[in-house]
Amino acid sequence: MSGNQTRIKLTAYHEAGHAMAALREGIQVNRVVAYRGIPGKGVCTFNIRQKNPYDVESSPGSAIASWAYTLETTRSDIRIFLAGPLAHAKALSKPLRLLGAKSDLTKCLNLASRLTHLHSYVSQFAEIAPINTENILNTERLSVRRWLAQPKVWNAVELIAGKLSLTGQMGNQYLDELIGISNTSEMQGVLNFWRRIGRTKNGIMES
Repeated sequence: MSGNQTRIKLTAYHEAGHAMAALREGIQVNRVVAYRGIPGKGVCTFNIRQKNPYDVESSPGSAIASWAYTLETTRSDIRIFLAGPLAHAKALSKPLRLLGAKSDLTKCLNLASRLTHLHSYVSQFAEIAPINTENILNTERLSVRRWLAQPKVWNAVELIAGKLSLTGQMGNQYLDELIGISNTSEMQGVLNFWRRIGRTKNGIMES
């Protein structure tokens, strides 16, 4: 396999990881791409969640609900961003630290930093438990790694990556048909490990 083919294949694993994790979080994936003309470049586009429905400043109860929603959805986003480089690392049988997957990891760090600022803000309106963002990042990294190690999950990632490296891209209908989300209770079980969350408008994840 040539260098370019290898890069395309690994990008396909990376994007397949993002796509599977997004589906696990209850987010519809619209398109997954491993650019054949630009080896090493990929993209996963998907629906993003609705805006936080709770008003922090209206009451202590609403502030607590707002924080709970923010914490839950932020951790979910971190899992999605981590799934790409962790799938890439698993395909190579290398530790994540050796990949230098700066883009996704920087996004995770930015999300953790945002949590710290929001915690300080919400604390003005209600008493909420302290957080340790380093622990959050480590917990979610281990969670995603264990999930990817499940044979059914990894088989689905390999299936997506294999087809993606050949076709270059796939839409949501083909992706759904490929892993049998709609028709196979076994695959639905794979996707029900994390609680499903609502979604609305389009978002883009790039590698």
